[in-house]
Amino acid sequence: MERIRLWLLPGMMNTASVWEPIAAELADVADTRIADLSWQTSIAEMAQSVLAQQQERFALAGFSMGGYVAQEILAQAPSRVSHLALLGTSMRPESPEQTAARKTLLDAIQADFSALTHRLLKLNLHPAHDGDSVPAQAVRTMFGTLGPDVCARQLRSIMSRRDTREALLAAQIPVAVICGREDRVVPPALSEEIAAQLPGASLTWIEQAGHMAPLEQPSAVASALREWLRKRGAA
Repeated sequence: MERIRLWLLPGMMNTASVWEPIAAELADVADTRIADLSWQTSIAEMAQSVLAQQQERFALAGFSMGGYVAQEILAQAPSRVSHLALLGTSMRPESPEQTAARKTLLDAIQADFSALTHRLLKLNLHPAHDGDSVPAQAVRTMFGTLGPDVCARQLRSIMSRRDTREALLAAQIPVAVICGREDRVVPPALSEEIAAQLPGASLTWIEQAGHMAPLEQPSAVASALREWLRKRGAA
């Protein structure tokens, strides 16, 4: 199988390490690049920064916030994307309730970032990975590396994102939807919704995983992505 160029987009408060084990497992079938989404001020700017680095057609996998970026890339340059994978994310635009909740998080960042990190750690992981597990250590390290300023900037970017459903629904490419079975950050029903509305999309559940499926079960996620990359879409 010819190796395909694959861009991997991290979620909020994720460094490249969230994707590195998966990139390693796919090295025989994909030439991977992991985007840095830590410095931009909007989802649109994140998308533009990836497109600026990749002129040829490519496959695209977005996790959580990275899923919003992936959909924005598809909206900006639909002819450039050959495959799309959406992990633990949503196709819905921001709701007033979500915006209110994110404003509360912004206040929490200012008040006590360390306490917020501890709370989000427990929310993001499957109960089996709580405590001092390898995924928990990885999440703590990423939060510590990126810090409160990046957290606030990414939250504001998510709050201001546009509705990209039209571009997603028009896509004629292989789409994989992947979700941790016990995701408490982005409810699994939102992944089911994406798969149900996109004809031919595959839906893969990752067992023993919460929101951080790429860290909690990297081999299972890599296996689903390998099957997705084997599919051929419209030229």
